Amino acid sequence: MTWSDLLRDAQTRLLGGMPAETAANMRQEARQLLSWISEKSIAWLQAHGDEEAGADIASAFLHAADRRAGREPMAYITGHAGFYGHDFEVGPATLIPRPDTELLVEKVSLFLDGMSDEMCAHDAVSKSNDLSLPFSPRPCRVLDVGTGSGCIPISLVLEHPLLQAVSIDISPDALRIAKRNADRLGVADRIDFRLADVLVEDSPGEWPLYDVIVSNPPYIPSADIPALMPEVACHEPKAALDGGPDGLLFYRRLLLLSCRLLRPGGLLAVEIGYDQGDAVPALFRKAGFVPQLFRDVGGQPRVVLGIRPD
Repeated sequence: MTWSDLLRDAQTRLLGGMPAETAANMRQEARQLLSWISEKSIAWLQAHGDEEAGADIASAFLHAADRRAGREPMAYITGHAGFYGHDFEVGPATLIPRPDTELLVEKVSLFLDGMSDEMCAHDAVSKSNDLSLPFSPRPCRVLDVGTGSGCIPISLVLEHPLLQAVSIDISPDALRIAKRNADRLGVADRIDFRLADVLVEDSPGEWPLYDVIVSNPPYIPSADIPALMPEVACHEPKAALDGGPDGLLFYRRLLLLSCRLLRPGGLLAVEIGYDQGDAVPALFRKAGFVPQLFRDVGGQPRVVLGIRPD
């Protein structure tokens, strides 16, 4: 089969398993799959469409196309997803990083920038009073709850040289993937990955106070999960989706933990569902936090921030 024959065959398979409105996307996904399998650029494939493809490549490619036609997400087939300008390994144990979550990273990063400015200003004042004092601002500490692939803490520590993170997850498989991502991106020495169930464990006494607690928690009501698109409902880990009967279970727990683990003036930052723009801020206010709501590029509620009161 030629490269063009392979693409036409794959497109037919994909279109047979997908909604009609996704036809344009399926043609692009076929090209992306073939580029990934063959390790050749899409431009190369277009220029050499009449040439014969090897039998091994053809077999692997059509197998991958069948997986995608069965509604398995592209990221799980390739094992990778882009997030915040970096490439992350993903797998069935991890939620697939999404562009909407980049807003959460952006808002936390802005808070950390402000902290850094404050510490530098304080240090400058100290040095003016005593020239023997070195420039040694303390590291900022972030607790990431439900780390999955590690995309949130890794993206943050890559941007902030003094940042140290603790990342917890209930899944040992997810933690293994997150650790590999941290190692490959050169920040493994700055993130402590821990196995923990945030719903049942009290905060260990040896944990320090944190400057930021950040989370993209499970927030879909349990009864709503079967109605999600098959790529999500049938393939992404339920533990990363199920937010309890009303979708708010983890927010209540995160607010409780924040009262124990977040320093006064520290930040709690969470991603929320599109229909939780009233409910989650209300929980923040009930816990004594003053919430700020931010919307994504589509105009949907996406991130809630709150500063722990003194």
